[in-house]
Amino acid sequence: PVTIQQEFRNYVAQTSPAPYGLVVEKAEGPHLFGSFSGVGESRAFFDFTSGIGVNSLGARNHKATFALVEQALDYGHTTVYGEHVQKAQVEYAKALVEKWGEGGQVFFQNSGSEANDLALKMVRKITGKKNVLALTKAFHGRGYGPMQLTWNSLYREGFGVDDSCTRWIDPFEPLFTQIEELESDFLENLGGVFVELVQGEGGCRALPQEFVDELFNWCHKNNIMTVVDEVQTGFGRTGKFFAQDTYGVRASITTIGKAGGGGLPFGAVISSRRNFEKLQTPALSHLTTFGGNPIVCAAGLEILKQVTPKLLKNVEECSRFMTAQYRIWAEKYPNVVEGYNGRGLMLALRLKSKEAAWELFETAREENLILAIKLNNPTVVRTTIPLNTPLDDLKSAFKSLEAAIAVVEKELS
Repeated sequence: PVTIQQEFRNYVAQTSPAPYGLVVEKAEGPHLFGSFSGVGESRAFFDFTSGIGVNSLGARNHKATFALVEQALDYGHTTVYGEHVQKAQVEYAKALVEKWGEGGQVFFQNSGSEANDLALKMVRKITGKKNVLALTKAFHGRGYGPMQLTWNSLYREGFGVDDSCTRWIDPFEPLFTQIEELESDFLENLGGVFVELVQGEGGCRALPQEFVDELFNWCHKNNIMTVVDEVQTGFGRTGKFFAQDTYGVRASITTIGKAGGGGLPFGAVISSRRNFEKLQTPALSHLTTFGGNPIVCAAGLEILKQVTPKLLKNVEECSRFMTAQYRIWAEKYPNVVEGYNGRGLMLALRLKSKEAAWELFETAREENLILAIKLNNPTVVRTTIPLNTPLDDLKSAFKSLEAAIAVVEKELS
């Protein structure tokens, strides 16, 4: 008989020549249940990726699930954006603005990539200037707009992306030395700067506070818009609701996604009413068919409500345990582990080589663990666990992770 894996290969377009291939049967909390064969006994896999940041409060979050079902029983899609008044959408927007700051509004989208695309459009519409700055190791999505900001040219090649209006600066080098090296005509037509305060695909690199302060002060002084991409860092992952809260800054535009949909497609842009009013000339200059879908908003609002002081305390405790272990492993397994990057539970394990990273990625399967390699930093392994992971569950997963590391250490020594 034809297996589900064979049908997966036949009918689902593949993203790589060798897909991971886990046949998922169900999920709960930080665990996925399934097998690589698709037959036989199902195993519980601890997901160190949180569904690439989406399942920030675990898979199949019950409160979010109940909320979306309740909303679906009333109605799902109507004319969603900006025309029909829908309670779930209004309540979610209000809750997000209360987190972001007075005078804010929300424009809902379907993904973080779409949110960054709108942010780029807004920068150019509002300022009348086309040029933008982004950071080395930056990754802001796959659409044509966000791809103009993507640092790694590997992911722009072959698509005809026009990145002539973008320059990249290194957040770990002196800011003003790099600004002085930019062409004067580029600076004259510079509209905005895009920043991930903790770079996701860049390897969970937390930006230096001094660089962030200098960059924001320079932008404010020169009327350059600041865009902070919180698609991965938002909803408590760095220890506060927004990473901006940990750095003491507030951007002109904030983009969010991933965790904010409770497992459903979600993205949003948060900015001032004045900025959004620029999209009304001409009327309907930006629209979305599904953004702000009431089912998604109902689920996302429940996720937001669960980002409480108690949850953030768990983020702190789990982060303290993980980083302490990483420091121990760097000494204990010198051929494999170099250290770690990140803040809160936006963490990644930094390895000695690409070979070590890929060996650990493969070996972890045998220990029932799901890891992922960072796109812009192939020696770094994603360990962004759900924020509500019980410490005892985390300790159990770390025993398995250490066992995998010990196997790789032996192979590479």
